[in-house]
Amino acid sequence: DDLRRLYEQASELDEFSRSFQKCLFYMSLARLVLGLHDGDLPTARDAYEQAAAMLRPGHRGPLTALLRRKAYLSSTGATGQARAFLKKIQHQLP
Repeated sequence: DDLRRLYEQASELDEFSRSFQKCLFYMSLARLVLGLHDGDLPTARDAYEQAAAMLRPGHRGPLTALLRRKAYLSSTGATGQARAFLKKIQHQLP
């Protein structure tokens, strides 16, 4: 319930704030967990793919070019735990 509430609050952020890679990454993880919890495998699979894509070298988020011009490096801020979770769940999604 807490995760769903936090996800809904994050979804209400303005578009600019939601476009930071860290926000996008953790919102994807939340969608993944909620999709699995709800038995919604298409949503879980889509969220997994989005999060995994953000961890690939050279990934460009919606703000990458703008932030680079301002000398700001945007990253997912993915913790080791988040990476381990994605690796573990990868084989559970058909």
